[in-house]
Amino acid sequence: MGLYLMAIAGYDPREAQLFWHRMEAASSEQDSRSSYSTHPSPENRRKDMEKYMPKALEYYKASGGKVKLNKEYEKFINSRRDLLLYFE
Repeated sequence: MGLYLMAIAGYDPREAQLFWHRMEAASSEQDSRSSYSTHPSPENRRKDMEKYMPKALEYYKASGGKVKLNKEYEKFINSRRDLLLYFE
């Protein structure tokens, strides 16, 4: 649902992949089992994003894509395309 809402609002839904990648990296540094037990596991979240990304991108394109990736994210995405393909 959140992926669709951000896309409809004009935010690139691929940004969610970067956000959750950072969250996963940060949570791996600490024991987060109890604090995130009500949330999907990183693996399930990735699978859900893979499943819903095509429709989210349709919504994003239909919205006119008002909010673009900033240059730093573009550089990161281009340099780590192999990693991000895992999420797509």
